[in-house]
Amino acid sequence: MSHGGDPDASAVIQWKGQLDLDRPCGAVGSGETCWLCEDFPAWNSVIHALNLELAETAPGTLHLRFVPNSQKKDLVTAAREASVILSSLLCHHLCIQEVYLECVFSTNTPAPQPLFPISMRRQSSSPASRSLRSLRISESGSLVYRRYTSTLANSASAWAAEIDALLERNRNTLKNVEIFEARPAQNKLRMVEHLAACKVLALKSLEYGDIAAPDVDGMDIPISDVSALCEALRVNRGLKKLKLSEVRGSEEERSSLARQLLEDNCYDRVHLGHWTEPYLRVLSPVLASSDAGTTELWLWNIGELSHDSVSALFNALASNKKVTSLKMDVMLEPDHRVALLCETLKKNRFIEFLSINICNGNCANEILRALTVNSGITKLEMALRVPAVEKTAAAFSDMLSRNSAITHISVDFDTDDPRPLLEAYAQGLSGNRLIYRAGYGVRGGTYIPPSLNVPVRRNRASLNRAMDFVLERREDRHCVECFELFFGRSCLISSLVEIAEMSGVEARVGVASAENRRQEKYMIYPCHTGKLNRCYTQLQLADVTTVTVNQTEASSNVPLFAGLPTSRKSTR
Repeated sequence: MSHGGDPDASAVIQWKGQLDLDRPCGAVGSGETCWLCEDFPAWNSVIHALNLELAETAPGTLHLRFVPNSQKKDLVTAAREASVILSSLLCHHLCIQEVYLECVFSTNTPAPQPLFPISMRRQSSSPASRSLRSLRISESGSLVYRRYTSTLANSASAWAAEIDALLERNRNTLKNVEIFEARPAQNKLRMVEHLAACKVLALKSLEYGDIAAPDVDGMDIPISDVSALCEALRVNRGLKKLKLSEVRGSEEERSSLARQLLEDNCYDRVHLGHWTEPYLRVLSPVLASSDAGTTELWLWNIGELSHDSVSALFNALASNKKVTSLKMDVMLEPDHRVALLCETLKKNRFIEFLSINICNGNCANEILRALTVNSGITKLEMALRVPAVEKTAAAFSDMLSRNSAITHISVDFDTDDPRPLLEAYAQGLSGNRLIYRAGYGVRGGTYIPPSLNVPVRRNRASLNRAMDFVLERREDRHCVECFELFFGRSCLISSLVEIAEMSGVEARVGVASAENRRQEKYMIYPCHTGKLNRCYTQLQLADVTTVTVNQTEASSNVPLFAGLPTSRKSTR
């Protein structure tokens, strides 16, 4: 990336007929929004041919992304053409604060240097410097990882020693620690025993084929070590969560550990990986108690669990209000256990995050239909390892278009031909107004419908307009409608905390104040017609001389203006 000369003018000319490249950025002040934040969908329809994409990630802030598609043209040509538009946008628009560039290269032949220089120099009439809030450059090559297999394995000991020293130096300040492991060690968990300020400790496994990733020993921990660590939790009340990816032990040892956790009142602080049959027998009854503290459940393939254990678990979840996260695998034909799962998904309003791996098409159809009416899950991670038949695609699209709670979704399409499911994904998202973050996983070479991300960017922009209304940056009909759409949803609060840097209390107060302001200026009166549908009378108090009525199929004898002052002029 360069701060040098402007991009080649001759290369820009071919795009001037479709893009207004010379129009200056509208974000000249801290409180102003650039015109590009409104026009970026139209720009995307043009620059998509160059593998470029704009998205509004925060009110008035744009994200510029370049991910080359080697199927369309050679990588060098794609990068060179895209660099022209990239440079022009970065030079003109301060509103672009986040940039992601993916550079695909061949590990067999070195790429020419520089491959595609990008200029960030501002125009002469503007300040000479420009800053970015986020810059991510990713390089990848098909053979690069093979070269370092032996190096990674040999460096494990040295790397682990550095991590030991790092944790020791920061033991009084670290509050959240995640450790990935794939190396042997004699003193298991030694390095974490003195983390005085740690509240969340997660020990996870990390495997890349036969490559040993250097890190601490937190994978497949013997149950004796886990028991000793759990005993320490009775004394150390500062550690709120201990997450283990896997615990090695017999069924009797697992049952004993579950009883120990229950007796020590630590079962809600220790996450034992997936709940196996021994854990379920001991801990499921506790979930029905009002004092139950467990917030996360991870079930392995429910087909390997007994009908009695699954029944006890889902019966307990029916009255549990604290479990907010559920992970599971479904690898069986529909039966009583799958029916219980679907019934729980239909009725439970407290589970907010669901991660589910489905390997049976009939089960997928049943679960998708259950998710259609779910009103609690806001974040969904799903793996569909099923044939992409018409029935499943229809159920998937219908779920997306009718669900009224999900705002985040990520789907892994692990099937021979995922195109029908991808088309259903795009179709379902097009009718969804709430999902503003969506991801997918497909096998290499799969065609991705260009329309897939369009509704997601639209919904993200709607959330930003809702935030504008809360922050009193903008107040027009569109912002009010967007605020009504996201009012009462956790994503509005979390976005204000994350982007506007408000505290949780400040965000809730701001949203409540915005709702009061909306009610003062926009009052909605429901008026019933002779049919089942409803119409709405909208009174704008900002102009007390005018009443605007949005009415559909209303009966002529319905007293729409009953109770309103008769001296005021009204127009229909």
